[in-house]
Amino acid sequence: GHAHSDMFSFEMSVNEMMLFVNSGTSTYYDQPFRDNERSSCAHNTVVIPGYVQCQHWSHFRVASRTKPLDVKFELLDEERGTVSGTVELLGPSPRPKVSRKFQSIRKGAVVISDEVNGVFPGTCTHFHLHPSVSIVSNDEERRRVILELSSAQIVSFEYSKGSLVIEDCLVSRRFNMRQQSKKLVVSDWSEL
Repeated sequence: GHAHSDMFSFEMSVNEMMLFVNSGTSTYYDQPFRDNERSSCAHNTVVIPGYVQCQHWSHFRVASRTKPLDVKFELLDEERGTVSGTVELLGPSPRPKVSRKFQSIRKGAVVISDEVNGVFPGTCTHFHLHPSVSIVSNDEERRRVILELSSAQIVSFEYSKGSLVIEDCLVSRRFNMRQQSKKLVVSDWSEL
């Protein structure tokens, strides 16, 4: 079957302007970057070295794939709600279970909480920015990155644990077209 390692990944817009995007698919041909485009590293999700959501055999084949566990949706009122779920990754024992919860806490504010059931060195979470988003500042002391959308709207990205690295990446919003962009990688948060 055809699959990506994108369980509990997401894309996010602010006032109809794209903020976070998955890296997308630029090709279905057996190219060196095809495996990367299907990996967890190419999606806005948790990555744990040595563990995967899908075992890819080739550019169109999947051996095993994880399934979502304990998926819940709760609408608290017109502006607030939560979506949560867990996935057990594939790999050597003990296999990590990754839980993700999205909370809309007030208009214009979303909290994304990731948890892992143990200490797995190198655990990180990727957040791919749309190519039109600019990084205005990175305040490591306050654990906050200020982003500017193409509409000149300012967005604050805050993280409570770990360390943040800004990396270059490629994003495919259209087939056969790859654009330079940035991604925010929050590392080592499961080891604190």
